[in-house]
Amino acid sequence: MDLDKALSEISEIRSHLAGQELFQGFGPASIACTGLLAMFVAGAQILMPASLAADQHGFILCWVFTAFVASLFITAHMWYRAKELHGTQSGAMLNRIFEQLMPPVFVVVVITVVFVRFAPPLLNALPGLWLLMAALAVFAMASSLGYRMRIVGVWYFLSGATVLLIGLQQPQAVLSPWLLGLPFLIGQLAMATVLKLENSHT
Repeated sequence: MDLDKALSEISEIRSHLAGQELFQGFGPASIACTGLLAMFVAGAQILMPASLAADQHGFILCWVFTAFVASLFITAHMWYRAKELHGTQSGAMLNRIFEQLMPPVFVVVVITVVFVRFAPPLLNALPGLWLLMAALAVFAMASSLGYRMRIVGVWYFLSGATVLLIGLQQPQAVLSPWLLGLPFLIGQLAMATVLKLENSHT
């Protein structure tokens, strides 16, 4: 019993320490690369619309695949950096980040599936909603990543609201790829810059 109590107290102490320390698992380079990937995809859709943006479904599916690839890349790099930089605290810190990140991610998945399957006329609202959910995710993680991260959240919120209004005003058109490419490029580069600043002061 004493051993179980001691192990429980150690676990609580680790969780408490993890909650006080800034998470350094997100690499500025990998975050910046996902912004460049968004611009690359936007450019590819402009150059090859028949293959990548022939209609609204094609446009949306291309970005869904892009988000999936970017998420895998960031997660893999985050896991490696967390293990390397946080050592024995990495498990608790990763759990904290996933607890903050998973609700908005889950909402994005549900909204996307519902819109694609049951509300095709509203597909042009999806890009704006994605950006707004990115804002929520950034705000949720701000306590773990540093107070400056709220600036990135504000950017995603403003750009999301703007893109949502544009999408609702053009319900039948295929949206310009730049409406996703540019906001994500600027947002991810800003996030990478903030991470670099916070990591340098840790």
